[in-house]
Amino acid sequence: MYLNSIESIYNQCNQELFELYVKQELEERQRKKDIVSSKDYEDWIYNYLYYHNCIHDESMLYTCEGKDQEYGKICSYYHDYLIKDRQLPRIDIPEEHGFGHFYTPFKIKDKEYIIQTLIGQGATTWITTKEGAFIGE
Repeated sequence: MYLNSIESIYNQCNQELFELYVKQELEERQRKKDIVSSKDYEDWIYNYLYYHNCIHDESMLYTCEGKDQEYGKICSYYHDYLIKDRQLPRIDIPEEHGFGHFYTPFKIKDKEYIIQTLIGQGATTWITTKEGAFIGE
């Protein structure tokens, strides 16, 4: 009987921790979605790419700080936002060597950009100006 009550408490604690984790994860995802759907995020892309060649989610973790790092590392959420919410096209490139690749052209103010996502064991996303984009086919 004692083991049953310990197991019951253990299961209840695990369930509560799981529910807390899921709640926090959903809140964090929503926070990121709110950021990428804002005018501030598009202004940041426009201004950042005025001075730099590329926004790359992984390299931003190591080469930037503050807002640049926070905004750069969530560009995959922006790609989802462009496809799902703004209904821009997802253009797939045929899979090669086990890697999927798709991109979406978009415009902010007077500039045209390309956002690309490469999928393998994980995924990486980057944004460049249309002139600076390399799209393998």
